[in-house]
This record gives sequence, structure tokens and C-alpha cells, in this order.
Amino acid sequence: GDGATVRVLIGEAFGRRSAVATMSQTLYLDVQLPAGTTLQLPPVAAEMAVDVVDGGLVVDGNAQAALTMAVLTAGAGAALAAPD
Repeated sequence: GDGATVRVLIGEAFGRRSAVATMSQTLYLDVQLPAGTTLQLPPVAAEMAVDVVDGGLVVDGNAQAALTMAVLTAGAGAALAAPD
């Protein structure tokens, strides 16, 4: 989405690979969405969750408060939106 920043901290996604070595396939992303922006998160791993750190986030139409985690449907991506 426009304005979204995605950093690959561990693993490989979006054509980028982290320098961090792991013993098993692991993916950890840092996604920053400014207010009013969206990001379509593709199914980049078999099991995925979104951990909301600051502010609120809408995950597939469901509001998530800060310091909560949304477990995504196995094998599916998610639509992420930062409220205004």
C-alpha cells in the first residue's frame, strides 16, 4: 500500500532476505502503516499472525487494539488498514 514500510527482520519475503540465521523456516516482519493507509499482506507463510504494537489496526475488517494479536486464517493473507 502507499505509505507502508515493510522490513524483513527474520526470513525472506517481498524479494528481500534477512541476514539473521534460523534453524527452521521463520518469518518476522516489521510493518508500519501511517494513519489512513492500507496494505494487502500476501500469504507469505503457512501460519501468520499480526501483533499490533502501537495505535489500532483493522485486520480483514476487524478492529484490533494496540498490544493485541490477530491470528490469520491458515494459508491466507490479510487486508491491513490503519485508521485515520
